[in-house]
Parts: sequence; structure tokens; C-alpha cells
Amino acid sequence: MKKKKHNKIKHSPSKLHLNVVPSFRKSNMKLRPLKKKKRCLSESIFCERTFFNVETTDENKYLPVQDTSTKATYSYAVINKGNFPAVAKIQISPNARNYADDTEQPVDAGETVVLVPNRFLRYTRLAVRSERSDESTIVDVYFQSQEVK
Repeated sequence: MKKKKHNKIKHSPSKLHLNVVPSFRKSNMKLRPLKKKKRCLSESIFCERTFFNVETTDENKYLPVQDTSTKATYSYAVINKGNFPAVAKIQISPNARNYADDTEQPVDAGETVVLVPNRFLRYTRLAVRSERSDESTIVDVYFQSQEVK
């Protein structure tokens, strides 16, 4: 009786060697669509950027641009710590160069307001200014967002 020949696996510290290399034929390979993985909505990532003691003037002061393309939800909280009213405005852009005004809201002295854009484009920034010229004020701004992973 003949003994069956078995493929042996040889172990070495750095490599795994097989005595036989499998062959693939076109007829053996079946293509099938990839299954989409379900997203678990409870697995979200919280992100925050803060801008403290931003002094307003009668001209718009633009805060750094945010790439909001992957954000499920995001908003700006503006806290007016000064004695005079300010105006906060969200601007959106497709390319971080050309901006369109979206939402604008006054922020009275001592007040906190939350701004959320009405429309979506990839980039978002906030502009703040004094409501009246020669009445500068100080604001703190929080950009908060959630990404779903």
C-alpha cells in the first residue's frame, strides 16, 4: 500500500513556507459584490475646536475654516463676554476660497447663541463682528461636531 503524500508546512522564524503553491484558474474564481458594513449610530466621535477671547471690530473677523465634509452634525456656540452686541455669521464654501453667507444672528452682551448652517457645502467658517462701529466686544466661540464611524 502506498502512503499518501501530504503537503508539509515548514516553519521558520520569519517566514511560513508551503511545499505547494496553489494555482488559480479563471473559471474557479467567482466575483461577488462586497457586503456593506452597517454603521452603528451609537459609535460617534465628538470633536471640538475653541477660539477664546476673540475681539470684534466693525469688520468681519473670520475664524479658521472647518472641513465639515465628514461631520454628521455640527454647530457653533458664540458667547459674548463683552458689554456690547456682536453679530455672528456662518459662511459655507465648496473649495475653501469662495464663500456664501448662510446663517447670521446677533449676540447680545452676556448672551450665548448657537448657530447651525441651513445648507451644506464641504467647508464652513464663522465670521464675527461688532453690531455697531466703535463698540468692540469679546466673544468665545466653540465649534462642536460629531462624526459617525
